[in-house]
Amino acid sequence: MKMLRKKESSKQNTDSENYELWGYAEAAEFLHLSVVTLRRWVSEGKIPYYKPVRRVFFIPQDIMEWVKESKVEKKTKKTPKKTPPKASQKVS
Repeated sequence: MKMLRKKESSKQNTDSENYELWGYAEAAEFLHLSVVTLRRWVSEGKIPYYKPVRRVFFIPQDIMEWVKESKVEKKTKKTPKKTPPKASQKVS
């Protein structure tokens, strides 16, 4: 896995922050997807990614947050309502 070290400036803390970056292979493995599917999701804008130059990168925290936001709540099973016959219809 690739690491990118955030540059320090004189205005920031002396502690530097590390950012872990994933390529297609690492992100696809984490999501249990094929690389082809992940590439399609990127082209469709379905998943957060970064493309600073030519290469596409994923930040693990962004992917995990995206997964959490995609949670589907359990739906309760609804029973169909019987509609009463219209006034114009004859009831036998």
